[in-house]
Amino acid sequence: MYPQDALQLVLKDFPNFKTVYDVYQSVLDARFNHTFTPLELLINNYKNNKTEMDTVIKTYKKYIKGIKAAFENNASNGRLEGTNRRIKQIGRTAYGYANSMNYFYRIRIQLHNKFVLKQQFLTFKV
Repeated sequence: MYPQDALQLVLKDFPNFKTVYDVYQSVLDARFNHTFTPLELLINNYKNNKTEMDTVIKTYKKYIKGIKAAFENNASNGRLEGTNRRIKQIGRTAYGYANSMNYFYRIRIQLHNKFVLKQQFLTFKV
């Protein structure tokens, strides 16, 4: 059986699940397309059906201003989180340094190497 067929079978037999699934897909679609208006309409017109999605929509209503700001602003803290992950990884692999300055030097070397490699890749000519 194909996954689409299994999904259609489940959606046909469980109407509450179909409602939750449709809401979930609408939220994903709005996020993927960066369109806040359909999500806002969905949140405002949602009818409770005694499922866990009621809690999700209630939380969305509570934080609607922040969600709207996230849709309007393309800023991300991904780069900062990546840097933090690299620093933590250095700490895990090194398992402590006798001298803390060596730890800081290692961090600077790793972060500098990443920048240099990226610049070399961008300027590479065949």
